[in-house]
Amino acid sequence: MRRTENAYVSGRESIIATEMEPVARDLALLDPADLIGYIRGGQFANLGSLVGSSIELFFAAGTLRFGNGATVEVGWHTPPVVIFDMEFHHNKVHAYFRLAICAEHPRVQLDFIRFDDQCSSPIQNTARLRHSMMEARIAG
Repeated sequence: MRRTENAYVSGRESIIATEMEPVARDLALLDPADLIGYIRGGQFANLGSLVGSSIELFFAAGTLRFGNGATVEVGWHTPPVVIFDMEFHHNKVHAYFRLAICAEHPRVQLDFIRFDDQCSSPIQNTARLRHSMMEARIAG
């Protein structure tokens, strides 16, 4: 997939990664072999149920969801990496990204972002993303 060349992408990915940390930590508690089996077997409904259970602990209903796609990177000499397609929708901010769960810290790749009623400044739009994600998080 072609990545948008935008000076603000890495900052937005960082915001999403920070807000997704608790979800990623919860998903990392699952057995990687089970996740790999679901992905390789095309059992995305089962995978979606597991991801949804992690999401509901940390985000308000309807704001974050599994995008019904996932991949896995498995090699003989490296730990597995499970990559979930995710969608965030809140306060007229719509982000489509991939959340990678691996042995180190989680990674995020932002595939597409749309701001309804877009501000003229990319900096303001980035601030809207941060505010929307923080507002969608369940306090705890």
